[in-house]
Amino acid sequence: MLLCIQTILAVLFTSITRTKTSDIRLVQDFLNGDAQAQWQLHQEVDNLVEKALQGLEAKGSRFRDRANIRQEIIVTIMVNDEATVLRKFKGDSKLSTYLWSVIRFKLIDKLRQEMTIANRKEELSEDIPQNVRENPNELFGLVDQFLDRLSEKDAFILRAKWFDHLDYDSICREAAKHNLKVDKTYIGNLLFKMRKKISGFLKNHGYEFDT
Repeated sequence: MLLCIQTILAVLFTSITRTKTSDIRLVQDFLNGDAQAQWQLHQEVDNLVEKALQGLEAKGSRFRDRANIRQEIIVTIMVNDEATVLRKFKGDSKLSTYLWSVIRFKLIDKLRQEMTIANRKEELSEDIPQNVRENPNELFGLVDQFLDRLSEKDAFILRAKWFDHLDYDSICREAAKHNLKVDKTYIGNLLFKMRKKISGFLKNHGYEFDT
């Protein structure tokens, strides 16, 4: 299914004729605070995200909060961690190609969330306390909120474990496909730490767990 999603997204990509040199200049101007570059880059990112969303929707996919997803991806690229996504651009490919990998990752992640939410019969994994079965839609929504506050890497790992039930080796392989450096020690430590945190988070929203 994931391969199918990636194929759909890949065919959506539309090349942009701007040269690599001008791509680098645009990014540098943006990072230097140039207003025209900020506007131009925002337009380009927004257009790429919109085309990707439209393409997926044409294939039958639906997103619960389309506008927020669109803005979240723009923020990921242009704002988060002092625009680290753009700072890492070195001109080895077209800017649009480079940005597409980020957009693809985020949309695959969101589509995976949508598929999970649509199928509430799927159980949460053992890393999330199992003794809560009331209001499953609300519970999954709260888990989504919890994950959205984490870093991209940590959220990826937890979704892969909690929702996709992948083992450590599979998580490492999937993370590598998205240029995320992950090892099994990090996964184990993260799951241990986050099990306590999500228990506290859900408890604050009225879900009591046995201690």
